[in-house]
Amino acid sequence: MSSAVDGAVAWAVGVGSVLVGSADGVVLTVDVPLVDAVSVADPSLAVLGGDDPLAGRLVPDVGAAAALTPAAIGAVGMRRRALLASVPAAVAAGSAGCTIGGEPPPTDELTLSSPAFEGTLPRRFTCDGKGASPPLVVEGVPDGTASLALLGEWLRGYDPGTIWTVWNLPPEDPLSVPTDRPRTDRLEEPAGAVQGINDGGFVGYRSPCHETPGDGDYRFSVLALDAELDLEAGVGRDAFDDAVEPRVVSSNRLRVTYERF
Repeated sequence: MSSAVDGAVAWAVGVGSVLVGSADGVVLTVDVPLVDAVSVADPSLAVLGGDDPLAGRLVPDVGAAAALTPAAIGAVGMRRRALLASVPAAVAAGSAGCTIGGEPPPTDELTLSSPAFEGTLPRRFTCDGKGASPPLVVEGVPDGTASLALLGEWLRGYDPGTIWTVWNLPPEDPLSVPTDRPRTDRLEEPAGAVQGINDGGFVGYRSPCHETPGDGDYRFSVLALDAELDLEAGVGRDAFDDAVEPRVVSSNRLRVTYERF
């Protein structure tokens, strides 16, 4: 339930999930235990919270929130996508460990790194160079991990763009993902790995190619899963999120910048 506090909108949330997002229906499921009055700077937006993951969306005013029901929201076909730019800092912090949404699982010793860079993405992994996917190394895979998944995102100023999804990677420790992975549904190395469609509409890695200054932040995430995914090759981000989210036991991130301008 949303309410007005000092002229701003507050999200009254308890233990459970609440949906936050934008008026166009792009949303993020966030578990925010013990948080109960997160101020929103824009008083024209409100959110209806609840345990049902389809029980809320941003709406033009507080009164309209009461009219939103899971059935009504489902009718407009909302997508569950990470929209951290629309989430207040206190709520965003609660989802910092996992890009898919929800309270982050512990990272344990799980790490993601690259032998080719630290902090700054080299030109050869972008559209200004060869456009090859970067080499990545996963270490500290926790016990009980049945498979690994990788997610690459462009952290533009609104809904993060998807540049890479890979799943059913073997839970080896360490696991090395070679550079320049082919744009095929399935990879021979790492064996068994499956790739999805990026925001460019093709399978595999979409090389960073932002066109405006200040939009050069990118993020790679590793997710340790408790099962292999029964997910067809070549699916999009929404299907990837839906399959991965309930299976994550640990995750970590590698954030990089490409200084194109």
